[in-house]
Amino acid sequence: VVPNPFRASAPWEREPVPGDAITRHLDFMGLPAERSTIRIYTLAGDLVQTIEHDGRNGDGQAAWNLVSRNGQEVESGVYLFTVEAARAGHQTGRFVVIR
Repeated sequence: VVPNPFRASAPWEREPVPGDAITRHLDFMGLPAERSTIRIYTLAGDLVQTIEHDGRNGDGQAAWNLVSRNGQEVESGVYLFTVEAARAGHQTGRFVVIR
């Protein structure tokens, strides 16, 4: 996950613009070249977001806009993630968000 930690006040981050596809986000890198599912959790184990990624075209990267499945921006904290794919199996990791 890059950047890790994510800093909302980093000088390279732009202010969000409604309707703009390029806004604040984290990138999951090195994803398998197949369909995979990324699940993001709080440390308490609550599901924050699910991202479906199709890496069959060779794109090993998926972006997340830091918005939960409930449509709210996530808070500062440590988050866990899993990546599940049929052939590549199951991988886990963590990242930090600093607001």
